[in-house]
Amino acid sequence: MFEALAREGFVVVSVSSIGRYPGDMTMKNQDLMEQVDDAIATLNHLKKESYIDFNKIGVIGYSWGGLSGSILASKIQNASCLISLDGSEFHRYGQVKEENMDFDGIRYSPDFKYMKISVPYLRLESSPVSISEKEDSIYNFSEKLSLDHHIFRIDSSKHEDFGCVSQVVKESGNCKSNQHFKTISKLTLGFLKHHLKDEKYFPQIVEEMSEAVQKR
Repeated sequence: MFEALAREGFVVVSVSSIGRYPGDMTMKNQDLMEQVDDAIATLNHLKKESYIDFNKIGVIGYSWGGLSGSILASKIQNASCLISLDGSEFHRYGQVKEENMDFDGIRYSPDFKYMKISVPYLRLESSPVSISEKEDSIYNFSEKLSLDHHIFRIDSSKHEDFGCVSQVVKESGNCKSNQHFKTISKLTLGFLKHHLKDEKYFPQIVEEMSEAVQKR
């Protein structure tokens, strides 16, 4: 996906989500904010480059990155849109009590508690055929969003379909791959171009993919 965005003229920055040293990649608030702070530091460094236009910035987060991306978008100037790829901001309370406690630690932290997302928001989420873990409830992140938000389920997709690894492995082994990642990439690119380049084709792209996506 990064290569596809770069080909369209976007300057792409990828920020790791491994958290504090030694990189245990937890959902604790301190690890989440490490990624947010790293992203802000990276932006400040890149602003030394005069050839980059910072008037419109798009933020994309995958998995836990959806949660940190939402906080980042509320903190930086010129954020123009936010995309969550099956992000954890809609936390599913279930059987893993430690993750539930970690999310509550984030949920009631000042950075998250008082946060409001004023930029256009797109969420693409998985819709697996079967769910192995029981869910008690799902945190309603929608209360943080402006009126301009879109949430779509990618039909029959799993969490791993939102990264490229699953597709690359299948293609390298000459195995039949589904079209989930291509669908996700096309919607992501369309939303970014809609809000960062004023190429207003996103509604048309959604309509073309109506058989693969479901509005929630």
